[in-house]
Amino acid sequence: MKTTSSIALLFAVSASLVLPAFAQIGDPDEAPKADSRVRAALDRASLKYRVDSDGDFRLTFEVDDDRTHVVFINSNTEEYGDMEVREIWAVGATSETGFSAAKLEELLKKNGTYKIGAWHLTKNGQRAVFTVVVSARANSDTIDSMVRLVAKTADGLEKEWLGTDEF
Repeated sequence: MKTTSSIALLFAVSASLVLPAFAQIGDPDEAPKADSRVRAALDRASLKYRVDSDGDFRLTFEVDDDRTHVVFINSNTEEYGDMEVREIWAVGATSETGFSAAKLEELLKKNGTYKIGAWHLTKNGQRAVFTVVVSARANSDTIDSMVRLVAKTADGLEKEWLGTDEF
């Protein structure tokens, strides 16, 4: 039992260390707007999208086995020193009661195999989200490859853990 608690605590602590503080570049009094840099990159890559009420970009991708998966690109950005970055993310799994220690350990092990991106928890630990952080100035080729990576990775977890195609 102590090991299970230790794993859960380790996951919670490590997840909190990688989550950035949100600091939108620009006027904080303005309503959220879609970032024109993302719009231009998506248009150059001929990717279909829609902008949600938060100003974020929502893309639906066809993945293996006639499945689809929704990926979001945040318009808001964060700054770290002289770097400006944004998140590209997708939900992989949800659990109304939270994930077991075994599932959390599995996510940590998966994180160790990725060169880009990582799983973290949102919604009080009830949603596993795969996120890639890219330069806010990423070109269309980078955006295209990263949204496809996120879609494939998140959909793989959804299929494995939930056996559904709802995301």
